[in-house]
Amino acid sequence: MANQLPTPFGGELQATRRQATTSTWSAAINRALFDSDTANLPTVTISFVTYNSAKWLSELFLTLLAQDYPCSKLNISFVDNGSSDDTLHLIEGFKELHTSSFAGVSLTRQDNLGFGAGHDVSFKNSADEFVLVSNVDLRFHRGSILKAVKVALVDLEDVASWELRQCPYEHPKFYDPVSLETSWSSHACILIRRSAYEKVGGYEERIFMYGEDVELSFRFRGAGYRIRYLPQVTVTHHVDFKDEELRPDQFAGSVSSNILLRHRYGSLETAREGDRLLETLMVNEIDSKRREGFSKAKAIVTRNREHFQATKQPEVSAYFPFNGFDYDVTRMGFDVPLQSEDAADGPLVSIITRTHGPNTPLLAEAILSVCNQSYQNIEHVIIEDRTNFAEDLTEELRDAYRKNIRYIKSEGHGRSAAGNTGLERARGAYMMFLDNDDLLLSDHVEILVKALLENKDAPAAYALGWEIPTFYDQNGRYREGAPINVHSHATPFSVKKLKKINFLPIQCVLFRRELYEQFGGFDLEIDHLEDWNLWCRYSRAGAFQYVPKTTSMYRVPGDMTFRAQRTRVMLAAEDAVRKKNAEHFESRTSARE
Repeated sequence: MANQLPTPFGGELQATRRQATTSTWSAAINRALFDSDTANLPTVTISFVTYNSAKWLSELFLTLLAQDYPCSKLNISFVDNGSSDDTLHLIEGFKELHTSSFAGVSLTRQDNLGFGAGHDVSFKNSADEFVLVSNVDLRFHRGSILKAVKVALVDLEDVASWELRQCPYEHPKFYDPVSLETSWSSHACILIRRSAYEKVGGYEERIFMYGEDVELSFRFRGAGYRIRYLPQVTVTHHVDFKDEELRPDQFAGSVSSNILLRHRYGSLETAREGDRLLETLMVNEIDSKRREGFSKAKAIVTRNREHFQATKQPEVSAYFPFNGFDYDVTRMGFDVPLQSEDAADGPLVSIITRTHGPNTPLLAEAILSVCNQSYQNIEHVIIEDRTNFAEDLTEELRDAYRKNIRYIKSEGHGRSAAGNTGLERARGAYMMFLDNDDLLLSDHVEILVKALLENKDAPAAYALGWEIPTFYDQNGRYREGAPINVHSHATPFSVKKLKKINFLPIQCVLFRRELYEQFGGFDLEIDHLEDWNLWCRYSRAGAFQYVPKTTSMYRVPGDMTFRAQRTRVMLAAEDAVRKKNAEHFESRTSARE
């Protein structure tokens, strides 16, 4: 059973991806992420809004002082919204001890006017072109600020903001794995171009908290700006999913903002849909905390609906997504923890991509999605089967991105032989396959390596993949449909189930090198569903570790005629492969007996 989600990012998605594969800025961004040079850096303002924040400040101060970015080029701006605890005393102490270390440390006191209004003070007081808006309940990693600023300095002038990734729980919103563009950004930690902020008018003053980041993101994009996500640049954000005290205000703020944004950025029907959703929730909700939050949300919407309707955005080309009370599509696995620090070190991972034929634009996208991995100790082995189209592209991207990318011509014939060439030539302790028309989200390798390092007994680990219906025209251009969560894939490992169906898309699995050394590669007699047979043989080493998070995207034909043709090919191969799999399992049982 599959659940189809709204189309992400509209037609802008493919456009940004094509731009990334045919321009120089994408490579410049990627190189900047790993450039540790601190010469010629600009001064940057870091803006913190505090409200009874004392318990977070000691750790925050320490991580600020430990940054790779020179403290002498950081202006620290605290705006306090009426704290009654020890917050002001701690900030004053920090100022007294460390003002001389920074370009400046300031403290502004005001009434509690909300998140956006607090940060707006920092923007108005700053002369710096880049302002880092940040929560106080987080810990910067050593390279957090340096990497973000380095990217901003080489990025396109029409990029308004660069969002840092939150650890251990990444926000599950959609972003493009090639261009790293997104439809909206979380502002828990985000670098913003001050000139863009001033041009669009800053945060919406009528949103107190929760949703002001989405509104500003939409306003940026409505004004023609791009917004970028940097999954390779991380901070630790202290999130407590069980904090009951915050739940009513969180529900009230996020739900009311969603409905008000619908009235400003959506169609009349989109706005009405939001109003209906809230009424339905209020009638059916039994949880007292949620009911309290929804009641507050209704009051906020009632007070502000006319204002948001009156300030409705004029017709613009940007796509403003709404998905229930979310924005755009969301990935499964929001509560799967990631690394708490940058995931640069670890065993070498070999990613093997088999390619055949002239469709190198899709191959370029696949390669860039590997270049954008947060885990960096990767070699990408491109194996070309029978044709001669990919060598120049591979060398061009290797040189531009300065990555470990190798091109090898397969001496065999067919997909299975090409895959075995890749396995034979790969050098990694861990290995995986990525088809030339599929994509990895940036945490894919990181999260699977983490699973294998933590579970020494697991021979392989797998995560979830979005199925992407894709429509092609005669010139090879494509249009993607809505992502699909295939629920039959979202399951812990089961040999019994594996005997019946292949519930492991090939790019979803990372396996230890020893499996290849012990059980060999693809069966050369199989040219379709060869991965199913491989997983059945590798399962002899034990249960694969399941990671319930969406970390990849794989294309399937969107055109129903092509899909039917593909299905017939797979069904024709299925009986023979199932027979081979059964023979394997029978011999395995006999050996145990």
